[in-house]
Amino acid sequence: MLYLEPVYLQHHLPKTMCLWSADLAYALYLDHHQHFSQNSIFRELEAHKDVHCSACPYHPENALADTEIPACKSPGGYMRIPNNRKTVNRLLAHIPPQMICYCREGVRKWSSLYGHFTLREKPILVNELWQGDHHVFDLFVRVTVKRQSGGRILEKEIAVRPTLTAWMDTATGCIVGWVVSILPNADTIAEAFCRAVALTQGEIFRGLPKAILVDCGKDYRSALLEDLPDEISADSDDTMYLNKRFAGLGLLRALSVEVHHALPYHPQSKSIERMFGTLEREWICKLKGWCHNSVKERPDGFSKYLQQLLEKKELLTLDDFVQKFQSEILPAYHQFHKDGITSDQADADGWLPSFDTMSPLEKYHALEKPYLVTPDWKTLCALKLHHAAGCHIGRHGIRFSNVWYWDDALRIHIGANADVFYHAVEKPLAPSSLTVTVNGRFVCEAFPAQKLPFTGADPAELQAHLDGNHQHEKSLKGTITRISRSAAAILPSEASTSVPTEKSQLRDYCYAASVTDETNVTEQASELSDCVAALPDSPEILPETDAGSKPTSPSNVQELLNFLFGEESI
Repeated sequence: MLYLEPVYLQHHLPKTMCLWSADLAYALYLDHHQHFSQNSIFRELEAHKDVHCSACPYHPENALADTEIPACKSPGGYMRIPNNRKTVNRLLAHIPPQMICYCREGVRKWSSLYGHFTLREKPILVNELWQGDHHVFDLFVRVTVKRQSGGRILEKEIAVRPTLTAWMDTATGCIVGWVVSILPNADTIAEAFCRAVALTQGEIFRGLPKAILVDCGKDYRSALLEDLPDEISADSDDTMYLNKRFAGLGLLRALSVEVHHALPYHPQSKSIERMFGTLEREWICKLKGWCHNSVKERPDGFSKYLQQLLEKKELLTLDDFVQKFQSEILPAYHQFHKDGITSDQADADGWLPSFDTMSPLEKYHALEKPYLVTPDWKTLCALKLHHAAGCHIGRHGIRFSNVWYWDDALRIHIGANADVFYHAVEKPLAPSSLTVTVNGRFVCEAFPAQKLPFTGADPAELQAHLDGNHQHEKSLKGTITRISRSAAAILPSEASTSVPTEKSQLRDYCYAASVTDETNVTEQASELSDCVAALPDSPEILPETDAGSKPTSPSNVQELLNFLFGEESI
């Protein structure tokens, strides 16, 4: 039991009670649940007079001097208990609420309600500090699960709550990187961080943060997020370690990103928790399948109602929810003001908000951005912990995990095989993006392809597709023309008579050329210099050729022909 100091009780104790009786009444009230009645406390005092009085420390020889409340007359006397229960009630009514909360609810509840909050100065620069965390949405979505039974594969739809893994810029409140999954882990953390750092398609956020603030959960302190080994830290550019599992804190320190951990069980220390609350309060609660913030707040019969939504297929699928979050909820949040109006409404009303009431996107454009350093593709590949080789690039893109991935940069590599780096996610989800490399060179970050309907397609999207094909053909012709002119400058006697126009013919033509006279090569150097100046730098890795037994051209010709396999080649 919790016993209080008699000095405190002197100011609130009825004079008809002794100190020991008041201490015991306080302790009984604080140590029991809220439903423990005050009348029960009164009966407890009367029932144990002899036991408690024999242990009373406030005998006359130990009593406080000159107190308004006299102690017991003799050690064998009984506790002085008031005849009216209302006297005990008045005594208990003076117990501070903090004391009751601490004893009944525990230190965590007391700290969240009565602990002092210090004021913090927010960063004033974009990417100065990021905050990362998981959040389980108060929403159920449909997910199809498969299991094998008797040699057959059975499918069943279940209702689950998706989880958002997000990185938020503290200065602006913008969600710079995010991933929606079912079972979040360290892979989803690295995936969201990669999307935040890189210039993702359709996003304006990019760059490395100066520091990050995360909690002390197992996902942020797992073995996946341990420090880099010494041999890797010594040479971070070595491509042989791209597929190693070192994406977390070690990589962040290698990039000079400071890592800070919040105090355990102190969500108030991270403003990202308030961002999660805004998403729930403004948008998530309006979707079918919303389950309230806690089980106590759910209406009666919610489980039956949820099962009906699941059977009628009225719940959003996980893919539909991710699409809605990306296309509707996230843009609305970035344009949301604290006053509850959107940026479009503010412009229509001619309202000029102060900086504190600006939307996150307005703050992002208004603040300085000194930390817009984007790491190279090797670093981004290192963030992707899984690797798949030999993925064919088809006319529809790259098919991976039953999902087509596409980026316009893949046009010139159609028909080739690529290596992809990705973050593993639990089924039925597919990776949100693939890092594509061809012949060891970074090509693009490919995302799930957008499908156009057979009829009624958006004219702008259809025209963009046609324009892409036109630009592809134009780039192809331009590359062939430049190479043909360069070949003519090197070998004018042969190129003037017959210059190949197809890529395959040009490759065979140039590799079959043999210049044996070194003097002739020296004389042609001046003619070559003007053409070489207009060409891109030669790639680091030389391509393999199918020349067979054909002789090879001189070094200048070889350097020129490397253009066929460079980053801008066809």
